[in-house]
Amino acid sequence: MGPHHLRRFLMWVFQWRSLHQLERRMAEETWRQVQLVPGRAGSVDTIAYGLKRADLVALRRGLQGVVQRGQRAKVWHPGSMGPWHVITLDGTELWATRRRHCSECQERTVGSKDAPVREYYHRAVVCQVLGTPPRMLLDVEPLLPGDGEREAARRLLARVLEAHGRWVDLLVVDAEYAAGAWLNRVIPRLWVLVRLNDRRYAIVQDVEGLWAGQPPVPVTVAGALPPDPVFPFLQPSGFA
Repeated sequence: MGPHHLRRFLMWVFQWRSLHQLERRMAEETWRQVQLVPGRAGSVDTIAYGLKRADLVALRRGLQGVVQRGQRAKVWHPGSMGPWHVITLDGTELWATRRRHCSECQERTVGSKDAPVREYYHRAVVCQVLGTPPRMLLDVEPLLPGDGEREAARRLLARVLEAHGRWVDLLVVDAEYAAGAWLNRVIPRLWVLVRLNDRRYAIVQDVEGLWAGQPPVPVTVAGALPPDPVFPFLQPSGFA
């Protein structure tokens, strides 16, 4: 690991929110004594130059290789939660600024009505293993201007299932994803558990209406998830 990669890694570990904060910390006496690798710390501009030119495809391919090697080594055996391999999706804000911005920034207005301020920010949807450590990151997809979280999650999940589809059994998401159109695309590929705190969601009313017309269905689980007896009305073709 080169000096610039190491310092970017420290930035991630300690959750420093900007390259300028990284540069200030690296100039402190304590951090100047941390010379795990030879070489200068590098300025903000040097680090930004390297990040801008990073090969994201190669980085993603390397991450997929690490996860697949863990799968072959049975790191999550028999599963990450019980006998099942479980993943989760969630949106997160990466950073926000009221000054510099790029063409892929999202925008919002903050402050009061009398003194509104335009703020620029980046959000992303993260997919990671849920349950038994290591809770490894599988992939990340940024939200583009005009995107909602579900649109970015759809692109992300398609890529994750292409790389790890035979390994994943169950997806856990929050109420943001309780939309019929989004679930219609996902359910043919894997089981989905949606955490809801409100019975007024249309998807909840649809399920309760279906359940009201049929007796309970006994299900036996022995190591693998059974065929879906509950959601026959959510079975479209394809996922893209």
